[in-house]
Amino acid sequence: MYAAALGWQKQIRYLLERIHCVGAPQGSIQPKLANLYDRKDLREIDRFEFIPVPVKLERVNDSIFTDVLRPGRVQDLVSFFLSEIIRREVTFKTCRCCGRYFPSYVHGNAEYCERVFQDGKTCKEIGAVSVFRARLEEYPAMQLYQRAYKTRFARIKAKRMTKEAFVVWGEEARAYRDKVMAGEMALEEFEKWIGEN
Repeated sequence: MYAAALGWQKQIRYLLERIHCVGAPQGSIQPKLANLYDRKDLREIDRFEFIPVPVKLERVNDSIFTDVLRPGRVQDLVSFFLSEIIRREVTFKTCRCCGRYFPSYVHGNAEYCERVFQDGKTCKEIGAVSVFRARLEEYPAMQLYQRAYKTRFARIKAKRMTKEAFVVWGEEARAYRDKVMAGEMALEEFEKWIGEN
């Protein structure tokens, strides 16, 4: 059973990667699937065998009938879900944090999935923090702004600065920070302004 599951996993990965379900979708999945299965060089070991899965219309209560899936084995479920993915043209992305697939309809430009990855935090949370830290390391103006922001925010909590004054300072500081990052102002000038304000 375990060996069969590994075989299915390899076949499914091969299939999804070849018909561009993983990554940026470029056109409809259906013609790509047909072209893939028409290829003479596709090895039998790489070909996922879709099997008909028994679905029966059944009554679930006095007023509702619905399709009920009747799988006889695990491969029936795998085949059914893979068929649905292809039928609905669901595309996937690879999470930049854990490397696993996630549906791209979660958010159009999402780069991280929402699985719990480490210390109870999701890949999305960990990814956002790592991107923020990378930006801080890359731009000294961001580091300077962040330190000054935290200092002023602490002053609000200590009642040594009003929220209104903090908002005004924040708008001005962001404008200066952006000028430094765009190369329109020297970092030293920004540092001097922060020291004076």
